[in-house]
Amino acid sequence: MTKSRLNWIEIHRYISWTLVIASIVLISTGYAVSRGLSPSYYYQLALFHRIFEMFFIPLLILHMSITIRYYRINWRKTISLLRQNRGSSIHSMRLLQRLSSWLIVFFAVLVIIPGLNGYDIFAEATGEAIPFSLHRFFDVFLVSLIIIHSIIGVRFVMMRKRIRWRFTNHLLSFLTIGLVLAVVLVNVPQASVKETEYSGTVIIGSEEFSFQASDIDSLRPDIFTEGHFSMFDILVHISNHEGIELEYHFNETMNTFVVESINGEPHWWYRVIYSGGWPENNVFRMDHYPWKPETEITFYKVSKERLDETYAIFREEIERKLVNDGELIIPEVTIRGKSFYYRAENVSVTAHNLRNDTFQTGVITAIDVIMSLGDKGDIFYDIAWFESIGDADVVQNYYIVQINSDRQAGTCGFVYESGDLENQGLLNHIHLPSDSRVLNAPEYVTWYWICL
Repeated sequence: MTKSRLNWIEIHRYISWTLVIASIVLISTGYAVSRGLSPSYYYQLALFHRIFEMFFIPLLILHMSITIRYYRINWRKTISLLRQNRGSSIHSMRLLQRLSSWLIVFFAVLVIIPGLNGYDIFAEATGEAIPFSLHRFFDVFLVSLIIIHSIIGVRFVMMRKRIRWRFTNHLLSFLTIGLVLAVVLVNVPQASVKETEYSGTVIIGSEEFSFQASDIDSLRPDIFTEGHFSMFDILVHISNHEGIELEYHFNETMNTFVVESINGEPHWWYRVIYSGGWPENNVFRMDHYPWKPETEITFYKVSKERLDETYAIFREEIERKLVNDGELIIPEVTIRGKSFYYRAENVSVTAHNLRNDTFQTGVITAIDVIMSLGDKGDIFYDIAWFESIGDADVVQNYYIVQINSDRQAGTCGFVYESGDLENQGLLNHIHLPSDSRVLNAPEYVTWYWICL
């Protein structure tokens, strides 16, 4: 073996394990983003995922180039020996390792190309002819093959280092099967909800309760139409039918029902997970938050200080609305598009009744902000209805898909947030679609362009 070949083999080993590390980070950040495993760092994880994509692709190309050049395999001889039961376990592993390496390249291409829809230039150029959903579909095969290929590599390292453990092959086989099964199970789509199955569950403290949507009436008929209700309405329904001791009252200065105590304990708040979402802290009135199928609701204890801060925000909103004689005037509205920036002060917003299936006529939602700006001729916009999006089986909402010349493409588009300036970001940016977010008098509303 020449010195040059020895050097390249040594380099190849470093590249191989660097590629394994890059793959782990790439897969972990991708799953964390798509499954909402760390909502506090959602956009940072999305950025890291994109960065490590740039490492993964050239490392994979370099890894395969060196493999082809310096790791030749006599396919005929190896297969012939195995067919004659004369081949060793090393022959079998070499063959499986080489087959998995070529399949990794094949599926990497199938994952990378649809994944480029995360870049608006590519999505616009292709017209989304290659849907992003293929990125997740082929990802199952790619990750499974990377697991198989890497564990074979671990076995060869152990053989080179003369590490001999009892039942090594069995342990590595079980590890491989377990990891591959975990990948498959994580990606198994949930069954869609049928209209006849409108039921749900709610967790209150440590107890779980179930309910039928058709049994619930809303305590806010000024907001919701018949048959629709809020998270607070579910809590009241459970208290009336499951023996939960609930004390509450309506506070006009905040325009919301306030939970005084549950089973004698004060300081309760709530958390909502819509279909395909994840737990999110919020400062949004629970009797304004609409329920829909595949929603998970949890009522949990918080500190008195946390509730006092939230209630102070609600009071400020109602005071702001009173100052404007009941008219909704938002002090600051901004739109940070891909190709433009828009800012306006004291924006008057009127109801367009886009969701009069859910809300009463005259109820203003966040999407009315964009529609009101469009009425004034300040912007051009377009709206589209989505039944489902990605892993979210139940969406059933309108979304802003275009503002001015910036139109949604691939995984790039507009998102929004609304509320008080002190809670910009996580607490105000919740996955409540803009056509379902009832507004009182927020301090600001902003829309901005992102690529996930």
